[in-house]
Amino acid sequence: MLDCMSIEISDKITFITPSLYAKQCLESVGIKCKDVIPHGIDLHPKYDEQFSSRLTQLVPSPVKAQPSNRMLCVSGNVQRKALDKLLVAYKTIQKLVKDSFLVLHSGLGDTNIVALQTALDLKRFWFTNMWGLLDKYKLASLFKFCDFYVQPSMVEGFGLTYLEAFAFDKPVIGVNCPATNEVVKDGYTGILLPVTRIEDIVWHQRHALRLHHFDIDSLIDAMLVMTDEQARLKFQINVKKEKRRWDLNEIYSRFLKYLD
Repeated sequence: MLDCMSIEISDKITFITPSLYAKQCLESVGIKCKDVIPHGIDLHPKYDEQFSSRLTQLVPSPVKAQPSNRMLCVSGNVQRKALDKLLVAYKTIQKLVKDSFLVLHSGLGDTNIVALQTALDLKRFWFTNMWGLLDKYKLASLFKFCDFYVQPSMVEGFGLTYLEAFAFDKPVIGVNCPATNEVVKDGYTGILLPVTRIEDIVWHQRHALRLHHFDIDSLIDAMLVMTDEQARLKFQINVKKEKRRWDLNEIYSRFLKYLD
């Protein structure tokens, strides 16, 4: 979607992308990419302890000796994030799994979350839009609070929220699509949903986005696996090992050679 002048100017700029997928997108329109340097994470993240305590009070504790099954989704509310599919899948989880609780941190957008929540009669569900955008410490509290993270986005430029979950040793559920599958290892640090079909979104007669669709049943199955405490523990052990390679202190030092 770039004109000739933009392409000419781009030759004088050093481009670095966070994923191989983003690199491929740039190169497909004639922009040369020097390097791929992913996002990094703080291996010792801080969170808002007071806010974390409030979360515990707001969300009911597990019944008796049952393990908690608190799942979190932090997401923009646009078509590619598939929040409608997430809520429909959770309708089944809510019936099958006691002590399941879904926290969705999002805003207004393509999906009318409140209307869908009412239509699906979601009881153990919390839509946090009343708080607006949270600062990074309150947002970190949400990741600490949950037992696992689910984000069924159908395409990502990188997928930073998956790493934010890793920082708190949380396994994740995502879609086996770019660039999610560059971050999440299926069956090791999380579960990647198989892609059933690919849809190209066209804007102003040009290809703008490629969505990777999945079945709701596969999302339900993945969520059921994550609500098994023993299975979740195995994922968590792997996440603790895997997250070391995303240490921001090592990753961001790679930028230095481009700053001379």
